[in-house]
Amino acid sequence: MKAAPQLVNDSQRCEVLHSLNILDSAPEARFDRLTRLAQRLFQVDIALVSLVDEQRQWFKSRQGLEATETPRSISFCGHAIEQDRVFVVEDTLADERFADNPLVTDGPRIRFYAGCPLKGPGGLLMGTLCVIDSRPRQLDDQERDALRVLAELVEVELREPAGVRSQQPRDSWVYRSLGQLKRIRTRISHPMFAMPAAIMMAGVVLALAGLWDRAQLRAQLVDARQDAYHDAGLMLGKLENAINARLHLVYALSGQIHANPQVGNAAFQRFAAQLAHQVSHIRSLQFAPNAVVTHVWPADNNSAAIGHDLLADPKRRAAAQEAIASRSIWLSGPIYLIQGGEALIGRLPVFLPRNGSEQFWGFVTILIDVRGLLEDQGLFSTADRYDHALRFASEEARPARAVGDMQLFEGEHLSIPVPLPGVEWTLGVRPSAGWPDSWPGRALFWWCSLLVAPLIGLLVFWLLRLPAQTKATIRRAVEELESSQARFRDAIQALPAGFVIFDRNDRLSSCNERYRELYAATRPRLQVGRRFEEILNYAVQVGQFEVVKNADDKTRSDFLEVILQRHRLPSSAFDQQLADGRWVRVVEQRMRDGGMVSFHVDVTDQKSNTKALVEARSKAEQANQAKSTFLATVSHEVRTPLNGVIGLLSVLGGDPALSAEQASYVKTASDSAHHLLGLLN
Repeated sequence: MKAAPQLVNDSQRCEVLHSLNILDSAPEARFDRLTRLAQRLFQVDIALVSLVDEQRQWFKSRQGLEATETPRSISFCGHAIEQDRVFVVEDTLADERFADNPLVTDGPRIRFYAGCPLKGPGGLLMGTLCVIDSRPRQLDDQERDALRVLAELVEVELREPAGVRSQQPRDSWVYRSLGQLKRIRTRISHPMFAMPAAIMMAGVVLALAGLWDRAQLRAQLVDARQDAYHDAGLMLGKLENAINARLHLVYALSGQIHANPQVGNAAFQRFAAQLAHQVSHIRSLQFAPNAVVTHVWPADNNSAAIGHDLLADPKRRAAAQEAIASRSIWLSGPIYLIQGGEALIGRLPVFLPRNGSEQFWGFVTILIDVRGLLEDQGLFSTADRYDHALRFASEEARPARAVGDMQLFEGEHLSIPVPLPGVEWTLGVRPSAGWPDSWPGRALFWWCSLLVAPLIGLLVFWLLRLPAQTKATIRRAVEELESSQARFRDAIQALPAGFVIFDRNDRLSSCNERYRELYAATRPRLQVGRRFEEILNYAVQVGQFEVVKNADDKTRSDFLEVILQRHRLPSSAFDQQLADGRWVRVVEQRMRDGGMVSFHVDVTDQKSNTKALVEARSKAEQANQAKSTFLATVSHEVRTPLNGVIGLLSVLGGDPALSAEQASYVKTASDSAHHLLGLLN
């Protein structure tokens, strides 16, 4: 492994990085939005905004990775910032610099890496926007350009980090104006103008204090929610361990089936009793060959379940089929049982080898008394900082029922799904004392604010002779804003893929020329303010898409509904074919303000390559089949006359009238024929 090097200007670079005051800061939606977009666009496992300091690489934003940092010595980004271009490792195992890197041999097992360096002040490289995958792959020129443009958007955010103005007030126009206080003491404005300005400034201070107060309240609420999530995680871990400890019994029962598929009831009862006595709250253990229950333990309280066909019962069929499809334990319930009572059911499908393949034998089932288990584990039974409730929901048992106070789900609470296969359980959490409505030091803060506000108002007297400077500052701020917007527009136009933004009302906000080129037939409707549905209807009318070209009204209506549903609830990338034969991959992402950002990438060449590979594979398989058929035919046709020759030579060799020389000739011919037959075989 080759460690990431120290750069020549590394001390200067790290000094500038620290001056940004962004290292070890809280996650921010503006960076997360870009990494989510990169993850979706490149279809990778991991996307990161990584900043490299003296000893580590720290992730300002991360998608698909739990770690917040790694040592610089093993980092990929430490290599990426050696030069100002996209750094790509197509297969880490084939690269001697990274083949034995811990990030490759252990989690997250990186096989592909692509990182674009991020420029900070002075053009120094601060880190990278990188995409990472667990399988080898290549990055074409179009994808390199897309990664570079996304990196430029990250650079825009890095130049103006959130909170930098409050941490460095010397950059603000207020601080620069106060710096001229001594020079204007002799030029105080008239009181009739100063007093309204002072009152207004005091009001602004109080308004800012109110904003700070609300921000602190939100922070208290965030901390309370994080604590609640932590408490709920401990609760869920205890619950999952208790249930998994009991579900493990079905694997022991499955082992008995593999050992003896024809196990008798007496042997089953003995083995089941031994297993069930190891843990508590086991309602029943069952064998169901061909999905029909034949063996139950204990038989006294569960005999009514014998003969129950799980695949014929409409209430049990779905869960049984899911278990067979997944080939793993599938849970149902808690549901009401045929034999009475209520239980959580875990079914493990058993597949036995037969004739060289695996064949479905039936189910091994365990019934767990969930409510008794929860009470025995002490869950939800004691008063704590938080109130908890566990709500069950299933198709077999509606409406939803709960353990704990059902009313908890009606008020403000945290709902956390329980990660168990096949069940829809929700854990509700709420602080016993309610969510926080204040924060420490709030009263002192307001007293100080009321004292500082008039003092700030008095300082306005000293600033009234600075209108020109103030106007110049405002003008520069507007120019910077316009420049930032211009850079953003240029970045959008530079994207090699189609890029479009719809606002929270689903109206077109902005799109680049590449997007208009892809959907040339729809260009007359690609106007700012047009609704997405209106644009889509027009595209269908003019036959923009292959599926609706020359289609009937029913097909057009169905297509419209599918596209609108994907647009309202974006989940993953999808491909669609245009009427001119091109294929476009669409990646949509919902923004924090409710709007939608979307990438449209031309993947026609990829589709063509895939089709060519499929056709080549089909031809190769046909050629292989023809070869096999030819060899079998030739082998059969040659072996038949050869056997006749061998038989006649055997008869001729037994003739006593042959001379010694003739017998020698016959033997030589027979040996040659047998040798030829051996070669043919």
